[in-house]
Amino acid sequence: MEHQSSPTPHVLIFPLPLQGHVTPMLNLAELFCLANLKVTFLNTTHNHKRLTRYTNTEARFACYPGFRFKTVHDGLPDDHPRAGASNVKGWLKEMIQALASNGKSLLREILVGEKETEKVTCLVTDGWMSFANEVANEADVPVIAFRCPSACCNWTYFCIPKLIDAGEVPFKAEYLKLPYLDAYLNKEGNFSHGANFAVAGSTALSTDDLAAKKILAQATRSSLLPVQLAWFRSHLPSVCPNPSDWKNKLANALFIIETGGNDFNYAFFGGKTMQEVRSMVPQVIGGIRKAVEELISVGATKIVVTGQFPIGCMPIFLASFQSNDANMYDELKCHRGMNDFAMFQNDYMQQTIREIQREHPTVKIVYADYFTAVKLLLQNAASLGFDKDATQRACCGRGNNAYNFDPTNMCGSGFPVCENPNKSVSWDGVHMTEHAYKVMAMWLLKHNIVPSLS
Repeated sequence: MEHQSSPTPHVLIFPLPLQGHVTPMLNLAELFCLANLKVTFLNTTHNHKRLTRYTNTEARFACYPGFRFKTVHDGLPDDHPRAGASNVKGWLKEMIQALASNGKSLLREILVGEKETEKVTCLVTDGWMSFANEVANEADVPVIAFRCPSACCNWTYFCIPKLIDAGEVPFKAEYLKLPYLDAYLNKEGNFSHGANFAVAGSTALSTDDLAAKKILAQATRSSLLPVQLAWFRSHLPSVCPNPSDWKNKLANALFIIETGGNDFNYAFFGGKTMQEVRSMVPQVIGGIRKAVEELISVGATKIVVTGQFPIGCMPIFLASFQSNDANMYDELKCHRGMNDFAMFQNDYMQQTIREIQREHPTVKIVYADYFTAVKLLLQNAASLGFDKDATQRACCGRGNNAYNFDPTNMCGSGFPVCENPNKSVSWDGVHMTEHAYKVMAMWLLKHNIVPSLS
């Protein structure tokens, strides 16, 4: 008898129709696609229109033949704002009730499928969507409730109002006597002194380029190329309506480009070998070069490009790539292999800056030496007020190792915090403490950036 293979598992993903829930669900969908599962993503018509208009989500998933989008109307009038922090419980309850009334029949059709091969194997949905659980139970389809907001998100949400009341935030850039730059997407932002186009977790390469290498950008879809540069181009007319005046306007501006690190972080923690990650360096640095050259083309004359940290000294890398070979560690007990990679990346970046500088001798392009700044901090930890015996130990979180770091028990609500964070270099194993960043920034401004720009 001829053997018949089992049909490919089919997962239906149905998120709560809010950005903070749709985005992580899309990341989960991509992981399923990379595992060769068939995936249907059920989104509201309203949200899907926004996705296709403002992001490249359709192009992102076009390379996965087993993926498809389905849409359902959320049951609310088209002019409903579907937003508002002052009455979030009210309109959110209204939306879920309307969605339940309007979407049950379509959900049931998808779960059952017109053909046996289309039947859904498993439903992944938000815990908020209780009506989806009921429909799945009726169709005898297993359900996985996915909790999208992280503990860190909830912790921040509840703590920020208290920090504002205490006067701890917003922080001020005291050294330059300027307020911090408002985020470009903040429609109420004050951009009279500049704008911030950066996004936490973003990359230099587009997420499509990374996906082609089977690297998943986990934190955001934003990247230097093309997203953040496109934002910058769209912002320029609001600063200077006449393009012929751009060069004069931007000649007095300072541009800072800090990117590339996450491209390699996602690669390392995605299982890529050192050789594979090293092979990415020319393309990543090449992307940064394109950004610098585009800024110069519209009139930039002062550009700071940052280098890589000594990642081999960070708890996240030390805990994740531990070795019993003592030769793998230097005099500061940092991982030699990871720091060698960081130096290789930095050397390539500096050579690229020198090449651009020769082509544009009237433009000042400064390399911000993060590697040296942090290495000097570690070498002089005691005199700078840090605990020299805990420079590679996370202050916040819970890890059953010398670095107090475990990716499944990272800093968040309910996790222990060291007694005096100002004596620690690492805050959560990934980021440094405020004191460490201040020491690093002061060295960069005094010995590196300001002298080079003067």
